[in-house]
Amino acid sequence: MTDNIFYKSMPKSQLLSPLARGEYGFIYESLKEEKTFSYIDENNNINLVANCGNRNIMTILKAKKSIYIDKHALGALIQVKFLEYGFSFDFVYDVYNNYDYSIVNSIINSSEGIIINFLINYESGYSKAFHLNFDLDDKLKERLNYIKDTTFNLQYPRIDLEIKNENEKVSRFLEYEYNLKIVEDVIEACDKLCKWKSSDNFIIYMSYDKNITLYLSEECKNFNFIKSELSSKYNLIDEGEKVIKGVPLLKYDRGYLYFNSHKD
Repeated sequence: MTDNIFYKSMPKSQLLSPLARGEYGFIYESLKEEKTFSYIDENNNINLVANCGNRNIMTILKAKKSIYIDKHALGALIQVKFLEYGFSFDFVYDVYNNYDYSIVNSIINSSEGIIINFLINYESGYSKAFHLNFDLDDKLKERLNYIKDTTFNLQYPRIDLEIKNENEKVSRFLEYEYNLKIVEDVIEACDKLCKWKSSDNFIIYMSYDKNITLYLSEECKNFNFIKSELSSKYNLIDEGEKVIKGVPLLKYDRGYLYFNSHKD
């Protein structure tokens, strides 16, 4: 597909609708090698198209469906799962493809949701069997936006980490000899937790003068893992529990990693 080309919208009827090659040649071309693709139509609607092949269309129509957002080797993945039947349709968005990037941005910013079109393939050609209008909730959009920032833009997103009343909280800490390179290894350790999709939820605060002290607040179930990663490279001077000092460095939240946008 070419950037900034808007293709013809699908028939709105939920009845079986043949798709003429003359009007929908882009569908035939796009589904030659893939089972799915995405496009924006002339009404500015976001369309996800799935080739159901020769599956029983009534079975697919009645099945419970869920949408999942995840990372993919190429970038982002939107997966439509048919829960009872153990199969899914994967819509993959390539990190280096401008058209895919624009589709992802359109999905994130859309207030109208997306249209998922299910096609069956007869000898005479494709027919649209039915479609779903699906509104992505804020959580799914956040996940997709996060993946865009970390893979498409090659950077972690920044948020304003609240520091009010944190100086009254007690947390576990690790104190190391002064070496600012430790920040890179803190990020690397947390990135490993992201890859594992660890269920930890914590903020790391940092203070430094003579030494560097890291405070790990909230639910840091992998405290010992982070300690082991850092202590293999840096001299651990002290550890224990004490009142948080310093400023927030980053937040890890169940597979998401955010940096602090506060500059003070």
